[in-house]
Amino acid sequence: MPSMRAVWRGAAAALVALAAGLVLAQEGRADITISVAPSLVEVSATPGGTGDLALTVYNEGSEAFAVQAGVMSLREGTGHLSAVDWLQVEPANFDLAPGQQRQVKVTIRAPHNLDSGGRYAMVTFTTGAKTVEAAKAPAKGQAAVSGQIGVPILITVQGAEPLRKQASVVRVTPVLGLDRRMSFQVLLANQGNVHLVPKGTLKLAREDGAAIGEAELPETTPLLPGVEGPMATQGQFDLAPGRYRAQATVDFGGAQPATGEVTFSPAANLVIESMSASEIPGKGPLLALALTNRSEVAILPRVQLAVRGLNGDVLGTVSPPRPPLLWPGQRNEVAIPFPSALGTGEYILVARVEYGGAAPLMQELRFRIGTPAPTPNPAWARGAPEALPQPRPAWPLRVGLLAVLAVALILLLWLPALAPLRRQLGRAGHVLLGKE
Repeated sequence: MPSMRAVWRGAAAALVALAAGLVLAQEGRADITISVAPSLVEVSATPGGTGDLALTVYNEGSEAFAVQAGVMSLREGTGHLSAVDWLQVEPANFDLAPGQQRQVKVTIRAPHNLDSGGRYAMVTFTTGAKTVEAAKAPAKGQAAVSGQIGVPILITVQGAEPLRKQASVVRVTPVLGLDRRMSFQVLLANQGNVHLVPKGTLKLAREDGAAIGEAELPETTPLLPGVEGPMATQGQFDLAPGRYRAQATVDFGGAQPATGEVTFSPAANLVIESMSASEIPGKGPLLALALTNRSEVAILPRVQLAVRGLNGDVLGTVSPPRPPLLWPGQRNEVAIPFPSALGTGEYILVARVEYGGAAPLMQELRFRIGTPAPTPNPAWARGAPEALPQPRPAWPLRVGLLAVLAVALILLLWLPALAPLRRQLGRAGHVLLGKE
């Protein structure tokens, strides 16, 4: 039967505390802690090969729990890179008392007719939803505690084709911290057919070639085929204004290391593009801030958003759980829900952004929660019949017309200049009456 060789990397156990120190009552405490050794396994196999490996599961807490073993995909190791169907774990279910350990067997069966390259899976151990009760305060209730820990299984298949270890540096980016110190991130792409464990160094110099210093790029977790992964320097540099060149060299086990460089100025230029506060019924508003990095360096700012009343009282402040990293030229929006609902009225959103040791950016926005009370309508607009507009009476107009005619008649009868007209009118009257 074809053989399979296993290599354990990392002697330390993968330790995960599941709900460690969960306080259920004042005097009730449950400590559910599971660990597995080894933390990662690398296996060399041939097509059709079969082999076994052992993993040890420990209960390092103070409570007993049930364990369910299983197999799942490892991050990007899906599709043709997946070895999930190759693995079987026995036993699949078991219990662990405090301080107890249990060894499980993982059987790997590689299919025939495989191409050379890496295949990946993860063996998982899930604690059952153990109901933990406070011993001295049962009235406080119960809580179900569960969690999961996994051991990556990296299988390198040696078929008829050669194994290819190829990688390239996608970019080298200087990152400016809050204290104005510069670190660097190197993005590496695995272009081969097997996983890589890269490490390297970064050299920093002035643009004219004068050396500044060197920083280590520590070994990372395995980088799977077709995946890009970041590496970060451990050392940091305090740089004066000027132009600099950073060059990264990454060793990944190939014939030649991967290299990349960047030329940059450490000056930072960050701007607030926009602010908004969106009302959410029954909850606090969603506060948003859009930032644009106009620098040649990535910026890691500290963002704080505060809500203030019109009277100046600060009603609360919020910040993102982790600082947003803005790459050079990038626009990024930070959206944070305000923890409490606000009453109807107007408020002020205050943004404070600290970055790179420069003066913090400050900006305010006035916003409103709720709809303003409507202006009372007149009674006729509400359809009240007694208040409908009434038509004006016609008698004032008629009286006015009669008065004008009366004045005209008086003038006609009494003015001397109108005597001939009066005689003609009198004669016309007599004719109409038949007196002439």
